Amino acid sequence: MGREFIVPAKIFTQIFSPFYAPVWAILWLLVFSNYRHIPLRPKIFILLVVVVFTVIVPKVMIFLLRRKLNLSRWQFDMRSNRHLQYAIAFLCSLTCVLFLMRRWNAFPFLSGVVVSALVAEVVCLVINIWWKISVHMVGIGGLAGLVTAFSHRFVFDPVLPICVFILLGGLMGTSQMLLRQHTLLQLIVGFFVGMLCARLTFLFW
Repeated sequence: MGREFIVPAKIFTQIFSPFYAPVWAILWLLVFSNYRHIPLRPKIFILLVVVVFTVIVPKVMIFLLRRKLNLSRWQFDMRSNRHLQYAIAFLCSLTCVLFLMRRWNAFPFLSGVVVSALVAEVVCLVINIWWKISVHMVGIGGLAGLVTAFSHRFVFDPVLPICVFILLGGLMGTSQMLLRQHTLLQLIVGFFVGMLCARLTFLFW
């Protein structure tokens, strides 16, 4: 029962991988916020920087490390090895933040998005010492938290996008349970950890 949903669940978790959360958030800022007035060329460059440092580089490094350790994808995703993924993601996000702050310090929300991902990665790394948490749900929750932060800065009604992210969170949680990756509690905690990390980051950023 539910086997026909396994492939769609895998595709969905790949599309909304936590690696892509900063990219979705930056894209939203560049298209819908006041940052849409930035010229096209800097927009593309900023987006490429985020994609390179938060998606491509960490994925390549994780792949190479997994090959070097001779571990399968399933073995590398075990809680005992997850700290390696978090460490790589942290270093790449930190590099991205430093680059964005140096080049575009006039647009703090852009670097703030990656800082919120950085904070979430540290929290997940600490939690992973004792317990497994869904980083996919952390990513979705982080996007929901960022939208509420954006709504205060750019003054818009966040109800519709929040509802969209809650729906995406439900679909992600269902996909993760179908794939037997996490328990319901790990999913719920992941969502709220992501949301809190994003909100607290922009509270002090």
